Amino acid sequence: MSYYFSKVQLSSQPQERELLRSLSAQGDAYFDHALIWKLFPGDGAARDFLFRREREGKGPLSYYAVSQRAPLAIEGMLTVQSKPYAPKLNVGERIRFDLRCTDGC
Repeated sequence: MSYYFSKVQLSSQPQERELLRSLSAQGDAYFDHALIWKLFPGDGAARDFLFRREREGKGPLSYYAVSQRAPLAIEGMLTVQSKPYAPKLNVGERIRFDLRCTDGC
């Protein structure tokens, strides 16, 4: 099975400001999730991605995502840089990750 590792950035001058305002009113967790879902449009597939939100200082809002499908950029709102992701772990190797969980965890 193939995967993609992607860096997603919110445009500094997003075109869909009203949409972003309405998503923001729901809180950060909802905003992030709804925004990332937009990268995987309407084919009815189940959620097949994980993501992490990042912001360094006052820099642009970024997300890192691992997904089974390649995310599609949204012109004027979200840019995407993707590459194939196929980690190869050997027996006994360990990986480390951070998990952020919102309501319901």
